Amino acid sequence: MAVATYGPKVVTSLAVLYGADKLSYAELSIILYDISVLSNYMENFKHIPESIAEYIEFEKYVNIPLQSAKNNYIKHKPDAKSDAIVLDSCSFSWGPFTIQPLSLVVKQGSFVTVEGKVGGGKSSLMAALCGEMPLVCGNGAIYGKISYVGQKPWIMNATFRDNIVFGKEFDEQKYQRIIYACALYEDIQLLPFKDMSEIGRRGVNLSGGQKARLALAR
Repeated sequence: MAVATYGPKVVTSLAVLYGADKLSYAELSIILYDISVLSNYMENFKHIPESIAEYIEFEKYVNIPLQSAKNNYIKHKPDAKSDAIVLDSCSFSWGPFTIQPLSLVVKQGSFVTVEGKVGGGKSSLMAALCGEMPLVCGNGAIYGKISYVGQKPWIMNATFRDNIVFGKEFDEQKYQRIIYACALYEDIQLLPFKDMSEIGRRGVNLSGGQKARLALAR
């Protein structure tokens, strides 16, 4: 619809621009605006095949019938204990993907990494711990709060600060501790308006490392 609307306008505008001896500032502004609008819509076209493929993949798993009797999830308990994560012979499954029964205990304050080959279930385990993958057998619980930073940082079109605070009440001391912990001080100094600088859609004006640190800070 947008191409059908702005396409002829741009062609007409270019014809006018080519044949005109003199254009007013207002006429030139209208022509440039039409061209910029059409350019933005054309830029979005390249994402159509990717969006269609993701939708088809999503539909494939949404239509998988879940076994309601087994459709449980790992329990999240607010009271923190000495153990942060406890899995006892837990198996998780989502459609064709299944994590075989495993037992795991992670202590509060410990630093743990999960290693494995590509497609081995590392990301699926993280999804299961976040309560996004059904538990089909065993018992498991997570004690205390949980935060998740995905492999692909999600950045919203807002200021640098708003991407961190994310709608919560601003606490200057806590904010500065987070900036220090996530090594964002130097990144902020590089921005034209420091942490009040506008961040473009998908973090277009940030590097890959900056986007990762910003998502971690949130």
